[in-house]
Amino acid sequence: MHIYYDGQIYALQKTGGISRYFANLISRLPHTHIPTLTSIYRRSPATYPKHPNLRLVRYLRFPPKLISQQLEPFFFDVLVNFEHIDIIHPTFFETLIKKDIRAYQKPVVITVHDMIHERFPAQTDPDGRYALSKREAIDSADAIICVSHNTKSDLLEYYPNVDPKVTVIHLASQFSLPQRLPDATTASVPYFLYVGSRDRYKNFSVLLNALSNILTVNSDVELRVVGQPFSKEEKKFIQNLSLTERVTNCGFLSDIALTEQYSKCIAFVYPSVYEGFGIPPLESMSCGGAVIASNSSSIPEVVGNAALLFSPNSVDELTDRMRYLLESPLARQRLVEQGYKRVKQFSWGKTAAQTVAVYESLL
Repeated sequence: MHIYYDGQIYALQKTGGISRYFANLISRLPHTHIPTLTSIYRRSPATYPKHPNLRLVRYLRFPPKLISQQLEPFFFDVLVNFEHIDIIHPTFFETLIKKDIRAYQKPVVITVHDMIHERFPAQTDPDGRYALSKREAIDSADAIICVSHNTKSDLLEYYPNVDPKVTVIHLASQFSLPQRLPDATTASVPYFLYVGSRDRYKNFSVLLNALSNILTVNSDVELRVVGQPFSKEEKKFIQNLSLTERVTNCGFLSDIALTEQYSKCIAFVYPSVYEGFGIPPLESMSCGGAVIASNSSSIPEVVGNAALLFSPNSVDELTDRMRYLLESPLARQRLVEQGYKRVKQFSWGKTAAQTVAVYESLL
């Protein structure tokens, strides 16, 4: 089977959840399959999947810019039309050929990761561009993969007629499970961990307020943040709560460094109001970390009974959960053990096998 992956996502982001999804999926396709991935050439290389039959085709943009932009979609259009391709699986709702996915004239599978643009348009899609391209892709696709039952439910709320085309396929963590469970030992300075973007729906401010409450009874606690640098507004908010000395931005970390942060923290905290799936809690569980997470959207579906849940807008509830694990190492260790069992239910191998079954259903 020859699968064509339109790599528009690599033109939009160097790294991120969607590019990691396709990297893990393509890398685990059967060796009898041939994946072709198109992309824009970057001087700072993106992380591409590894597969023995992978055909990576990248377009090198050149001056003059106007001519390069005009030729780019033509280049990818010619490529897809002259290849013997069985299935098209675009990495994003917009494509490198700058056309609706109907133009492919091949069976098309799309993955819907969330309905964030529809749920929070003011924050994520103020001009409605992504919601429009998503709607066109959803209407045109021959099969739709949703990464959680919650995402499927959200999708059908907006597009109830596509139900027959939808298959739910869960994601996984790419971190390897430890050979043995770590003990209850944490870092010499106790800290909570936050990983990922901090858009408003991610509820980072709720975590900062909870940390402020914790510090009134335990002044040694820290918060470590993995991700982009703090904005001016975030720095001001942190300063107003007198947290400047207790909050550290670690920047972007390698997987090895992130593994250590997960395994040594008191708990990884996931206060997001909305997620299509939510891989970071599984990453924490894979590394032997405890998880505190909000009880909204897909998150309970992912973490099961292996996390302490709280109402995402309740600072008091989050404060209680953080204090509980801070003061009870045995409770933290029990949560680690539950997480270790939970994460075994998810694997990228299973994700790839179920996705191939969707491909085959269209042939």
